[in-house]
Amino acid sequence: MDTCIKESAHLSIGALVLLQLIADGIDHRQDLVKQSGLPERAVYRHVDLLLCKTHYQAGRLTGGSRGLPLVLSRKHPHQAGVQLLISTDGEQLLRSVGRLLHASTAPV
Repeated sequence: MDTCIKESAHLSIGALVLLQLIADGIDHRQDLVKQSGLPERAVYRHVDLLLCKTHYQAGRLTGGSRGLPLVLSRKHPHQAGVQLLISTDGEQLLRSVGRLLHASTAPV
């Protein structure tokens, strides 16, 4: 999996929560803000990271377009703005995280 997240070497819990919400069909940024309970600015930054977009943080450009995004976007058919869709790599990442969680909670 050659995603842009690999370049930053980490993915926050907030970004994973948003990735799962997008996989569950929440496909608009404002709906993600409402459902996640995260601040709007944090949601926008996490989504930009999942889309492999750059943004400013502490006076520096972070993120980037190297690799494949975990989330894809297109014009939303029913609302203003873009519709967010999970990519194949995003689905694979969520499956891997699920397996890790299952293995860590399994009785010894």
